[in-house]
Amino acid sequence: MLNYEEIYGSAGNTSVLIEDAHQIQFTIGPGVSGCITIRKDGLFGFMYDCSVNGIPQVESMQEEVTSYEELYRAEVVDTFTTPDEDSGSKVAWYIVEVTRIKDNVRTRVHRRFRDFADMNSQVKQNLKGHILLSSVPLLPEKTLKILVDHNDPTFIKDRVEGLNNFLRLLVALPQVCEMTCVKGFLGIMEQVREFSQEFTVQTLGFSLVSPVCVDAIQRPELCVGVLPGDSISKINGVPVSSIGFNAIVNRLKFLPRPMVVHFVRVLSDRVDPSEGERETVGAGAAPTVDDARKLPVFVEGDSI
Repeated sequence: MLNYEEIYGSAGNTSVLIEDAHQIQFTIGPGVSGCITIRKDGLFGFMYDCSVNGIPQVESMQEEVTSYEELYRAEVVDTFTTPDEDSGSKVAWYIVEVTRIKDNVRTRVHRRFRDFADMNSQVKQNLKGHILLSSVPLLPEKTLKILVDHNDPTFIKDRVEGLNNFLRLLVALPQVCEMTCVKGFLGIMEQVREFSQEFTVQTLGFSLVSPVCVDAIQRPELCVGVLPGDSISKINGVPVSSIGFNAIVNRLKFLPRPMVVHFVRVLSDRVDPSEGERETVGAGAAPTVDDARKLPVFVEGDSI
């Protein structure tokens, strides 16, 4: 079939009609001719070979990768728990530290087990039919809380080791780190970096300006690494893009602690005065918004 039409000279779309190898001759241009050979593979399957001017051609999906430049390093380094918003039971987060090798951009993100599972499914879908599919490492099995105590230190240790091995092997696979789903999971996409921060007390230490950007830092010891211009993208893993400014404020005020807040920052070049050299850092530019609606400053004494 080509463009949903049967190629003249083929034997239809069922292997039942093919006993011996079936050949389809074709020409590309003057002096260039080829042949596609179709062979039966099992009861209902096919095998294909193609040659041009007598030279066998390798399908792009079958081509073996002979060289690969490592793009990222990623490691699961620890765990963190937050209370579930509905039940109050503990929710486990896995802390992932990532380095993009070409420019040494680094980040630290919190991911749930389901985030690992979603990325794994998308990678396998993207590699469907590709020779690399068989090389995708195994994700640790999901276990039900009613059968296994997810707060048991042995379980946590084994889960961290399993996820770390999975992630380390996955990012070492050629082409995988070019996938959008993997870049999004790792938290570094071109000139944007995601990072997440744990907040264990009610005071956050910064003020916000619409649309959900950090305006000023009042208590840097409470929000280490956060800079003016950083944007909040998720709260406890829930995206804020579809909810209004006031709803975001309420979540920040009233969600039980500890909680995880996810930020995004546009990367830019800045001269580090202590080094005297230009390096890539996450220096977010302070937002300028006309008639901005500001949150009450998130400092001691505010009702958040």
